[in-house]
Amino acid sequence: MPIDPRLHRITAAQPYPLLFATISGAHLYGFPSPDSDVDLRGVHVLPLSKVVGLEVVDETVQDELKAIARGCITKHHSHHYFGFVETQWNLFAKESPRRVKPLLYVYRVLLTGIWLMRTGEIEANLVTLNQTFKLPFIDELVARKLAGPEQGTLDDADMAFHQGEYERLRAELQASHDASSLREMPSEETRAALNDLLVRVRLKGL
Repeated sequence: MPIDPRLHRITAAQPYPLLFATISGAHLYGFPSPDSDVDLRGVHVLPLSKVVGLEVVDETVQDELKAIARGCITKHHSHHYFGFVETQWNLFAKESPRRVKPLLYVYRVLLTGIWLMRTGEIEANLVTLNQTFKLPFIDELVARKLAGPEQGTLDDADMAFHQGEYERLRAELQASHDASSLREMPSEETRAALNDLLVRVRLKGL
């Protein structure tokens, strides 16, 4: 997606060097409305003097971490997606009227989890994911969400259909977990590399 120059100015204005900054929320997931906020998140390392005292004023700055992070992904990350999607589904199901936006979050979580188990890669954009999964109703739901609030609600017939899809995709997530070639635990090499990075970053703040 094109990056708004204002976001570069925001990251450049941070008082400590960034490990990374990322766009999250609807812009990351592939279904932003014209009035959607741009959610910007980042991680940085504070000087040691800021974290060793009684008062920690600011809480949490290199591409090396991205490479190490790949080795930290295990098949047990599926448990995060099972728990997360159950929460999202329950939030969606108890709404009245039921809205399209929470339902899109349900599908985003399920497809991201299945994709991770199959490939070891995290892809959070629902539209991009659906280029592989080819669920015909996803594009319709995204279009309804983008069209505005009056198009973004669901009736009981919709609910019955989507409950079936929710249960089917949960089963597919379980099957993808069971068949995944991902590690059970990060390798010793990954743990050592992460430890080395952490020590170097912390000592740099002395």
